[in-house]
Amino acid sequence: MTILTAIPTMLSAIVAEPDAGELDWSGVIHVLVGGAPVPAELARRFHALTGLWPQQGYAMTETAGSGVAMPNTAVDGHESATGLPMREMKIEIRSPEEPGRRMAAGESGEVCFGGPNVIASYWNRPLTAQELTPDGLFRSGDVGFLSVDGALYVVDRLKDVIICSGYNVYPRTIEEAVLEHPSVAETVAVGVADDYRGETVLSVVTLRPGRTLSLPELQSFLREKLSPIEMPKRLEILEAIPKTENAKLSRQAIRALFSRTAHASA
Repeated sequence: MTILTAIPTMLSAIVAEPDAGELDWSGVIHVLVGGAPVPAELARRFHALTGLWPQQGYAMTETAGSGVAMPNTAVDGHESATGLPMREMKIEIRSPEEPGRRMAAGESGEVCFGGPNVIASYWNRPLTAQELTPDGLFRSGDVGFLSVDGALYVVDRLKDVIICSGYNVYPRTIEEAVLEHPSVAETVAVGVADDYRGETVLSVVTLRPGRTLSLPELQSFLREKLSPIEMPKRLEILEAIPKTENAKLSRQAIRALFSRTAHASA
């Protein structure tokens, strides 16, 4: 094998294998990862085990699979970046509320695509005004930001943003921080109903073999990494986190599971 094409869940599975580090990885040139952002801690664990750096990419069916990509080595200062724009790709960050307004470098907004590879319409259905910016860029529905030197960081799906006391909280930011805890194998963060805040953060984790974790321990670990508004107020430990048919960690299934739990206990 010279090229491994994967999603983050597959990297987690490799890292969890006790003998994965004993395999000969010397013939692998590229580890191409898409489908979801790769947490920086997962990338570091995979690199420590195999000597290979996961090469992230990001695109959509509507952009013919072309968008942004990173090289196969870590880029100093951009270890968590999703990618650099491919040739002839136009990537802009626009305000979700005012899609005609471009966001400044470092400001989060909706990732929008332009270029010869972007679709002109769906089959038998033209693109709508809600799917395009006023000047014709395709709206991805993803939240991200561009660095000053043009690297794209995809933060989350717009529909997954947690609204705590009127503030936007991005699950991926929480997941990146929680995954740094040495006891955590996988994690998902979702918003759950809260009478005071509207929503509050629930952190769902699976643990590495032989490890334990409590909410106070996790909160203490995260105190220097997250703001008070981002801090998980609930912790749930599962044997396995539900996944989609494409093996991605499923926030939708977690929300449904703990919504049912809340209704059952009410």
